[in-house]
Amino acid sequence: MLPNTQKIDVCQPFTYELLKTINFCKGINLRETFVNFFKVRDYWIAFGYDFLKKKVVLTFMPQKNKEVLLKQVKRLSKKLDKKDLKIRISDSVENQDLLRIAEALMDIYEGKREDVIIEYEYPYEVTSFAKNVYEETAKIPKGFVSSYSDIAMRAGKPKAFRATGNILAENLLCLVVPCHRVIKKSGELGGFGGKENNQMLKRMLLEKEGVKISEKGVVQKNHFLK
Repeated sequence: MLPNTQKIDVCQPFTYELLKTINFCKGINLRETFVNFFKVRDYWIAFGYDFLKKKVVLTFMPQKNKEVLLKQVKRLSKKLDKKDLKIRISDSVENQDLLRIAEALMDIYEGKREDVIIEYEYPYEVTSFAKNVYEETAKIPKGFVSSYSDIAMRAGKPKAFRATGNILAENLLCLVVPCHRVIKKSGELGGFGGKENNQMLKRMLLEKEGVKISEKGVVQKNHFLK
């Protein structure tokens, strides 16, 4: 853990009511992920949480409209069905620890905090290189960026910058694994969430974190992580 950081964790992962909600007594399917919804300030936050491992396994971009967020969750659910991973939408759970995670995600989205590490685990098995890419991306601090080629090098495959971009395009842990902080070596933003037209969102997130970007969409060199 980096110095001056705060680990967000859930101290009491199960309550009796929650156990009844997920039908634990009949045997929980560990290939199911329960997505929790919270209203934080003016936004809705959704994330999947593994109560056994006490780690976040899915995150979504905050939305002001809950229906928009629900559509995103359902769209991802169809995609993950192919990987035999079921997403279940959880009823509202009165859990202050989960609410703290939701608030931390909102703070990251607004560029307000740099002292939070949210424990995470990918919801399904990925390659060792992909794990390295996610781990190296998660190390990029607020206010800085790295290039796809730099992440590839740190992840152990210096020439695999295109593969690095493809891996981050499939990132299911946005904000926790801050893929918006990975850009082209030229300083151009590149795609975000697998889409080139998401550059405005990527730019907004970086600028909220204090990253200076020119009118032509090029990040100033002093923001590159050494």
